[in-house]
Amino acid sequence: MLVSAEKAYLHHAELHHQSPRLDMIPFESEQMFRAVLHAHKGEARMYQVGALERLITRCDTALDKNGLCVNLDKKTILNEAYALQAKGLRVLACTRRIVPKEQKELLSEHVARGLTFLGFQAMIDPCREEAIAESYNGNVFTTVQRTVMPSFFQAKSSLEQIGVVQFFTYTYHFALPGITSGWRADPVKACGGVVIDMGYHIIDIVQFFFGAPDGVQAQMAYAYDEMQTKKLENRAKITFKYPKFEGVIDLDRHASTKEETFVISGEKGEITITPTTVKIKIGNTATTHTFAQSKQEIINDLFTYYLDPKNKEVLQGDFLRNVSNVRIIEQIYGMSFNSKRHLGLKAMRSLIGTISVS
Repeated sequence: MLVSAEKAYLHHAELHHQSPRLDMIPFESEQMFRAVLHAHKGEARMYQVGALERLITRCDTALDKNGLCVNLDKKTILNEAYALQAKGLRVLACTRRIVPKEQKELLSEHVARGLTFLGFQAMIDPCREEAIAESYNGNVFTTVQRTVMPSFFQAKSSLEQIGVVQFFTYTYHFALPGITSGWRADPVKACGGVVIDMGYHIIDIVQFFFGAPDGVQAQMAYAYDEMQTKKLENRAKITFKYPKFEGVIDLDRHASTKEETFVISGEKGEITITPTTVKIKIGNTATTHTFAQSKQEIINDLFTYYLDPKNKEVLQGDFLRNVSNVRIIEQIYGMSFNSKRHLGLKAMRSLIGTISVS
């Protein structure tokens, strides 16, 4: 963005001298924007740069080409941004708010509403060449961490205790307060909504426990109109059908509370699994196992597990399960693919299908 400013003859050092910075809210992944407070000609101005979907909802007005405040045309702005995102460009929004000159501090509530939309910056955000080169240096394999988490290993080894499986539910909820932002709001980069993002992890676990299903059905919903326009679902219920039982995966980005619970019901009892606990209930007797590993410790175990030459057969099985994960997601989306999402998943399937395990 500094390069673009220089091309427009807006020089960083001169502007800072004319309008010194008073305070700043640094960029954080949770809020997806950066904000600064500057003194400017007897007043104070707040400027924000960040995810368009996060900032546009806080704007009441927009600045036109003559520098005048006009009514915000949110639909037109979003459609123009989506057209740029469809070309593979990263889009950042720029907003402003004028505040009393006495204000010297910048807090989150100051940028929660009443902003004026200034415009957006579209840019190419390519991968580093050295990172691309490294990815081709040898075999590439993508895995997810839940299959090496102690709670899931313990639960799978305890399945026999509850007898023949009759039903399961996997609830995986986030509690995001606002609209999806960042790459997840970009239909080209995301290739889909919660089914491919959150669902990939859970589909992987369900197949880790029970293998590939005989059939899959899904229902999808949208919490925001913008997400429906981009066909990026915020909620989904996926039914897995096996010969003697079935189960439901419940995905939601905007639930009232955050939750991850996997419940397996059998003819003799029930197993309830979270990332850190396993509760086994047989009749009136319940036993709970707790696991206190940190995320970093789990990731370290993952690398140790997969780099052990003795686990070559396990690696091959996980590779095939990843192929099945992608095929199930393709089946769920089915004919509702737009062309770019279809091409994105098709490319993913082709990549997985050509990776060798050695």
